[in-house]
Amino acid sequence: MIIDLQSARANREAPDRDCTSTDSFGRPMYLFGLEYRIDGRTWSVMLEAYSLDDAVRRVAAMREGLQIYGQIYRSVSD
Repeated sequence: MIIDLQSARANREAPDRDCTSTDSFGRPMYLFGLEYRIDGRTWSVMLEAYSLDDAVRRVAAMREGLQIYGQIYRSVSD
């Protein structure tokens, strides 16, 4: 039996399935963790993006124009 070590390593280092999704075109999206500090405490949120570069771009866009659109009362998932 031949084992493809490169493939095995890639599978081992890939994110878990519950940390990935696909967009409406079938492209993979990944979860990234973001941190911020306020009142002496550290808080975190999650962000979906196509890659680390895309996550950095999305955070930059948030710095320029993030705003609250309202409180969320219910979340429905598929």
